[in-house]
Amino acid sequence: MGAVAAAALLTWIVAGALLPSGLPFGVVVLGLVLGGLTSLTAMGLVLIYRSSRIINFAQVEIGGLAATVAQVMVRGWHQSYFLAVPVGIAVAIGTGALIDVVVVRRFFNAPRLILTVATIGVLQILGAAEIRLPTLVSSNLAGLQRFKTPFSARFDVGPIVFKGDHVLVMVAVPLLLVALAWFFSHSDIGIAVRAAADSNERALLLGIPVRRLSLITWMIAAGLSGIASILAVPIIGVDLGIVGGPVFLLAPLAAAVIARMESLPVAVAAGLGIGVFQQAVFWNYPNSSTVDVGLFVILLAALLLQRGRVSRVDDAGLGGYVAVREVRPIPAALRNLPEVRWGRTCLLAAIGALVVLVPLALPSARVIVLTDIALYGMIAVSLIVLTGWAGQISLGQFAFVGLGAAVTASLLVHAGADFFLAALAATVVGAIVAVLVGFPALRIQGLFLAVATLAFAVPVSTYVLNSRYFPTLDPDPSQFQRPILLERFNLADPRTFYFACLGGLVITLALARNFRRSRAGRAVVAVRDNERGAAAFAISPVRAKLTAFAFSGALAGFAGAFFAVSLRGIPFSGFDPLLSIEVFTAAVVGGLGSLPGAVLGAAYVELVQYSLTGAARLLATGGGLLVLLMLLPGGLGEVMYSLRDRLLRLFAARRGLSVPSLAEHPVFEQAEQDEGTAAEIGTSTAPPEIIEERPTGPLIVSCDDIDASYGQIQVLFGVHLQVQQGEMLALLGTNGAGKSTVLRVVAGLLRPQKGRVRFEDEDITDLDPVERVKRGMVTVPGGRGVFGSLTVDENLRMAAWLTKGDTAFIEQTRARIFELFPALERRLDTNASNLSGGEQQMLTLAQALLCRPRLLLIDELSLGLAPTVVGTLIDVVRQINADGTSIVVVEQSVNVATGIATRAEFMEKGQVRFSGPTAELAERPDLLRAVFLSQAEAKSPAGTRNGKRRASASTNGHPVLEVRDLGRRFAGVVAVDNVDLRVEEGQILGIIGSNGAGKTTLFDLCSGLLAADTGHVLIDGRDVTELGAPGRAERGLGRSFQDARLFPSMTVTETIATALERHVDVREPTACAFRVGAVVESEHEVADRVEELLDTMGLQRYRDAFVSELSTGTRRIVELACAIGHEPRVLLLDEPSSGIAQRETEALADLLLQLRDTTGASLAVIEHDIPMVTAIADELICMHLGRVIARGRPADVLEDPEVVSSYLGTSELAIERSGAGRGSRGQSKGKTRR
Repeated sequence: MGAVAAAALLTWIVAGALLPSGLPFGVVVLGLVLGGLTSLTAMGLVLIYRSSRIINFAQVEIGGLAATVAQVMVRGWHQSYFLAVPVGIAVAIGTGALIDVVVVRRFFNAPRLILTVATIGVLQILGAAEIRLPTLVSSNLAGLQRFKTPFSARFDVGPIVFKGDHVLVMVAVPLLLVALAWFFSHSDIGIAVRAAADSNERALLLGIPVRRLSLITWMIAAGLSGIASILAVPIIGVDLGIVGGPVFLLAPLAAAVIARMESLPVAVAAGLGIGVFQQAVFWNYPNSSTVDVGLFVILLAALLLQRGRVSRVDDAGLGGYVAVREVRPIPAALRNLPEVRWGRTCLLAAIGALVVLVPLALPSARVIVLTDIALYGMIAVSLIVLTGWAGQISLGQFAFVGLGAAVTASLLVHAGADFFLAALAATVVGAIVAVLVGFPALRIQGLFLAVATLAFAVPVSTYVLNSRYFPTLDPDPSQFQRPILLERFNLADPRTFYFACLGGLVITLALARNFRRSRAGRAVVAVRDNERGAAAFAISPVRAKLTAFAFSGALAGFAGAFFAVSLRGIPFSGFDPLLSIEVFTAAVVGGLGSLPGAVLGAAYVELVQYSLTGAARLLATGGGLLVLLMLLPGGLGEVMYSLRDRLLRLFAARRGLSVPSLAEHPVFEQAEQDEGTAAEIGTSTAPPEIIEERPTGPLIVSCDDIDASYGQIQVLFGVHLQVQQGEMLALLGTNGAGKSTVLRVVAGLLRPQKGRVRFEDEDITDLDPVERVKRGMVTVPGGRGVFGSLTVDENLRMAAWLTKGDTAFIEQTRARIFELFPALERRLDTNASNLSGGEQQMLTLAQALLCRPRLLLIDELSLGLAPTVVGTLIDVVRQINADGTSIVVVEQSVNVATGIATRAEFMEKGQVRFSGPTAELAERPDLLRAVFLSQAEAKSPAGTRNGKRRASASTNGHPVLEVRDLGRRFAGVVAVDNVDLRVEEGQILGIIGSNGAGKTTLFDLCSGLLAADTGHVLIDGRDVTELGAPGRAERGLGRSFQDARLFPSMTVTETIATALERHVDVREPTACAFRVGAVVESEHEVADRVEELLDTMGLQRYRDAFVSELSTGTRRIVELACAIGHEPRVLLLDEPSSGIAQRETEALADLLLQLRDTTGASLAVIEHDIPMVTAIADELICMHLGRVIARGRPADVLEDPEVVSSYLGTSELAIERSGAGRGSRGQSKGKTRR
């Protein structure tokens, strides 16, 4: 604290010496007073971000409405100040509550971008209220401008006079800060808010009332803004009837960003500093434009400097901010039908006739509206490129338009340039400036980039496009004459100018369409979906992001050229930052994934602007946006493409064609199991008969005839499930069968479309998850089920939310937890995100114990965990069951399930196919069969193997991949400790080790996704240590990831095409946009190779399916198809069996051997499935605590005492997860290794 004070004092002294008018102490004090008000709003922004992971763009307007109410009451209705202020604050708090109930809850599970955009709609609605409310009192708004506090005080500090208004701020802000600091640091609610920000769903599953917490947070944040605005009015005054907008939001937003949207004290300090900075600038340079530039610089610096401190938990959430509904292409089976081709031609002809003929019949005033639609359509298309495809949220797009317009106006007026030349220059300038702004996108992304672009738009409008500072860019409007094109077409004529703008729109749409359908568009979308995955296919994320910025900026600059002609120069506030919000709204209304939708969105916004004025205009725009987001999250484009798909379904039905992607409820995974794979694996193609042996004892939970869907995709079909009191039930099934969905229905996370759920004879179908947890139904989610930003101790504290009044129970349970999991006690103060996977699963199970479970629902107990950890967890689960808790455990491994459960339910195609003893299920090969991977295995090309594992690898001793002395530390913790390894040509190297041993980190270092602290990586003898991931992929390094995520919004066809990146001949973005002949030829070659891979891997049925619609098993096939297309010299596979059923894992072993033989690639495979990895590996290494502790033949490594003690453990059940060993033995009590 002393250092901060000393730094502030030194800064004051230096500033006083350097600034022209100095920096008197009174100016500093005034800055602190006004900065305190900024701090209150900044604290509200931080609270909302911590609670909902969004930036609330309506934060200032909430306070503005409160201040308007207070002013109207005091000045208009002549009420007491002491009545008006509490009412104003109450209005702010009530507004916050209303926003939470009506908006936030409605978008509870929506992507964060959608909820953020919803706050823009709220901003516009509140702005309408601010405009309309004063007019209800008086038409003379001048008399309502300002009211004073009743406190009389006056003193001077240097040249500044302070009054009671200032004193009130000096008292209120510190008191509020202390109160909030105490509330959030010493209360369960404060910690719970942070927990819910990490995962609302996980918080619900612990019984934490997430929605109540959200309500409290929004009320507090709104109250802070209300207090700030009300206290500000007597000091600085506020013009009634005017919406604040981005300019007023910039200062508190900068303070919140400096605080990394996390720390309230830092937000307050930053707000105070910004307040002093603003007053210092005003004192020396009395205008606001300079302040805007300074704030942009401060905010950008804060964003860039903070990026290195962002943790893994922050990165994990980036993908949730932008979730665009991509347009599904016309299925290949229908694309060339005559009726489809003619229908498309007729539609284009009708649209062409409409946009050409209608303007000829309209008066000039109406034609201007159509012209504006075309202009805004061009800008909306540029936003589709940047936000819809690249995932980079831009709220400053009109800044690029303004700069393009300024260049055009300057060239036309000062240089007498031809319009086409001026438009070309505007396009180039737009691209260059966008790239400069885009450089921060290499380090920041998501909503923080939205903040940066918004901050950029403000000084461009107030400073750069201001004739006072840059007269060359803002020529005298009287000198501006609309140009004549080709000495014939006079743009001064409204219709001629409309057709020019229409031509510009057509060019923009054509270029954008070409860009998206080429290699450049695939690369941009791939980086948006999965940056690490894209880099593993030789796509440079840096180039892809900058390409998107350049192309988007070029289109915006091109539109700016037409804007300059439309506005006849650069009028004052002609490119207001509010216009950027407006055009962003248009893009969202149209649908961020649709080019035609962008034009429809622009038409909606412009027609509202033309038809309405003032409050009505804002209300229609904001209200329309909210309604549209609620009813049509995909925008108007979604409606258009839904109608298209209906017509295509009719065409398909007439032709008798089955097209799964066009079904009302597309279910790819069910259809796939009906296809002929049975002949290859010796089973019947008919669905197995339903075998049921229902429990006879008292039931704790039952599901009766459950149907459930995710959106339009139905997953469960008439599921019946019964669990006895005190039993342990294993829920098994094929991938995509709906096992985890059943748990979600039982836990209350997914409401069934049909059927009932009962708990001890009570119908709980309509109960929320919190009420179910109160009754003892507790879920242990699969994967990472912890709150990553909280410490282990805080995670346990949150788990005891429902039992916090019973201290004896909590102490007793914590003691038991630390006895079961000693590692957790040693790491109480460690953030959960920094725990190993095994420790995280232990913590998740420990949280469940603190909820007093009577029924425990465990999803994927052994997922991605080392045998020794699995053995520990199995023992703990058995103890919990022995204590009387009923357990349902979803498992992929039949061997593990048969070892811990006496009864099993087996699911396939969303239905229960078997219910009975696990020992009987183990003897049913017609049920326990590989469905997904066997298709690819059966259709693999010649040279693959279907027999036993070969005796030895056919290698020549030449290392394809070599690692020398590789090391990496994280915050002083050794992750990889001077590792040496080599993968020879044709070899398969298996890598095993405990969770947290450094295996995945080693792969990240090898593939260039992480920089090594020490050591070297060589590919084919060439040192590639200095190359990034794309460069190493170009040289033949392939990489798969544990989650098999690939690119969720892409179709299977496009995903495989993306994997061919290193073999694409033409990659230049400009050539792609103009679709030159070489690009056409290159894309044809890519399409041919994709068709070959679809046939080879048996993926033709899924060619039009989005990757997000596929089960894990099918994604593994797609991933392997991508690996074959990439043609790597060496392929790094990170837990390829993770998340797939046991029989799929057993089929995977043969498929990996085929992959090696087909591609000639060497493989390095990280695995926890010991039978699988030992069946394929020529050499095995084991890692522990970042070191290689054993290497050699698999049999020798597995007998190494250090490997047994650190990794394998002694539980045969945990080790033998696949293979016929345990599956044929049936029930076991846990045989151990000697």
